[in-house]
Amino acid sequence: AIGPPKRLMDVVPRPMAFTVDGLMLAGDLTAFVGEGDAGKSTLLYHLAAAIASGHHAFEQFRVPRSGNVLLLSGGEDDAELMRNRISSMCLAHGWPESEVLTRVHVYDEGIDLDSDQWERRITRELKALQAVAFFCERLLGRPAVGDAQR
Repeated sequence: AIGPPKRLMDVVPRPMAFTVDGLMLAGDLTAFVGEGDAGKSTLLYHLAAAIASGHHAFEQFRVPRSGNVLLLSGGEDDAELMRNRISSMCLAHGWPESEVLTRVHVYDEGIDLDSDQWERRITRELKALQAVAFFCERLLGRPAVGDAQR
């Protein structure tokens, strides 16, 4: 049975927890969607480094709790390229590169998000790392725009 509607005035809101203040709610899904070469990966790597280091993202958005980050790459970037890009960001921002690289963990090959085995593996890894954030570099199992012929 459906009860009477609630008046929003009577609802007591719970405080929202953020992974990155004003940008990413903790425990929620955030998607960065756009055309190829729009800067989505750069945005993701910057956020991962900021969360790993505990420094403000884009020098503006506070990271309430730093910690481990898990990255899945289904795109063109392998672990070596990701390390280079994140290292460059650390250098540019004056963030501790070794601390950031120690806290960013990567799967960069053989990933299948449609697989129950991979889902269990990712879940185990997130728990073992006590990860603060989890990023997929792109939706796996679906070709990117322009990848249909590859």
